[in-house]
Amino acid sequence: MNRFTRFLKEKRNKILAILFASLAMAAFLCYYLVEELVSSWHFFRSNPLEIWSFAIALITYGLLLICNIRNDSFAYQGILMFVFYTALGAFFDLVQGMVNAFLGPLLILFLSGKLIIGVFLYLNTTRYMRGYSVPWRRIRIFGIVYAALLTLSWAVYAGLALLFGGISLMAFLTLSFSEALIGWCIVFTLERLRRY
Repeated sequence: MNRFTRFLKEKRNKILAILFASLAMAAFLCYYLVEELVSSWHFFRSNPLEIWSFAIALITYGLLLICNIRNDSFAYQGILMFVFYTALGAFFDLVQGMVNAFLGPLLILFLSGKLIIGVFLYLNTTRYMRGYSVPWRRIRIFGIVYAALLTLSWAVYAGLALLFGGISLMAFLTLSFSEALIGWCIVFTLERLRRY
């Protein structure tokens, strides 16, 4: 086995985590840039709460990217921030949607799944990070299922956009696309941080 193949085999989790974090950061920043351009630079000014949402997500994405580049275990904090942020968002979307009764069953299923799996992923990752005995297989399964849910929720949106509007670059310039990418970054980051 040559050096390059061995390097890829040993560092594949780090490489994939950095790749997905980089793509997620690019998609995230492009989404906000497009929103600003479409609104003639009034997007953040028209909704000041969006600035907080942007700042929290930017810190989370940046933390995951930088910690994976540096091989730092502080990436756990980025994982926990992202899972908390998205699970809490799913909870508020679910409550708001149920109050308004406008959500379809598929959307309720995705939001409920993000909330439930997110809570279990958060709790198990926190316990594992603090040194408690948590089966690694459980954390891996929750991480993969969470990333799959994020990807499926984006894919449904992209599929509907494709069905009604044709092929569009805008399907890839959404927050849900960047969340799906960071979900897979988390899967590979957890693999990188795994204790043997």
